Amino acid sequence: MEQLKIALALMGFVTGTCLILGVLTGHFHWACLLVGGFLYFISYVLWPSKKRGKRETESATMDFLEEIIEFPIDVISWFLRGLGRLFRYLLSTKGNGGDIDF
Repeated sequence: MEQLKIALALMGFVTGTCLILGVLTGHFHWACLLVGGFLYFISYVLWPSKKRGKRETESATMDFLEEIIEFPIDVISWFLRGLGRLFRYLLSTKGNGGDIDF
């Protein structure tokens, strides 16, 4: 079952990458961009991650593939956390935080 999840995650990741690269190099289509992002998310969910405790086998190849598959989702989560920290800083009334009037 784990090999099936790995195969599906890799196929989804490769397909998502092809769709997003097609959007960046060819004609822009929102559908391709959204489906590519969705396939990245599905690959992230399907992948038996060692970080999340779903894989116990030791393999340098699997660890490398895990880093590649989890990278897009990690970048998006870092970006959203950074935005949250920025807004929290701007909206804070303590200390020297910025002030936004509503």
